[in-house]
Amino acid sequence: MVRQNPSFEQNGEAAHSLDKIEYIASGDPDLDVQGELNKVEEIIFDSFHLPLTRITIVNEERLLRQLDEVKKKIPHQLEQAREVLREKNSIISEAENCAKQIVDSARKRAHQILNESGIIQQAEMEAREIRQKVQQECEALQLQTFAEVEKTRTNTQQQVEHLRQMTIQETDTMQKEAEDYADAVLNHLEQNLQEMLQVVENGRRQIRYPQNYQR
Repeated sequence: MVRQNPSFEQNGEAAHSLDKIEYIASGDPDLDVQGELNKVEEIIFDSFHLPLTRITIVNEERLLRQLDEVKKKIPHQLEQAREVLREKNSIISEAENCAKQIVDSARKRAHQILNESGIIQQAEMEAREIRQKVQQECEALQLQTFAEVEKTRTNTQQQVEHLRQMTIQETDTMQKEAEDYADAVLNHLEQNLQEMLQVVENGRRQIRYPQNYQR
């Protein structure tokens, strides 16, 4: 009678779960966010630039709408990290169940050998070998899983921080340009008002002291 080693099936399930973690981690949502940030740059570059200045007049509604698209992408990365952590816990549970089932199978096998042949030493040796092999495989799987999860978590944190800094920098730059433009417009308006006031003052003087303006 041919007996199937149960460790093959259990290890296959654990390996499938690990492949799932690698598949999730292999995604690159940063490309989506980077694409949205590139659109922000395009909005700025395509906007009207005042000649001989660094002032750009930006469509505020369009820019804010694009920044909202950037903000929508960031939670996707956080959800991906949470999904990897959930998969980690699932794999650990599967590995523990795998070890328990294989140990139970080894015990049944030992009892079967004992009942069939009465060779106690052979049953104990086979059980120890199976137990040791299962323990090594489960430990290796757990170590690999922890390493993948930690790597994914670190990468996700770095990407989120990078995106946050880029968004802050873009917002600060646009705010500074808007303030500079407003200041320039107000300064020009102030000069025009001063010139107009001077004209009014000259007119009043001509009315009050016409002799001073007679030829």
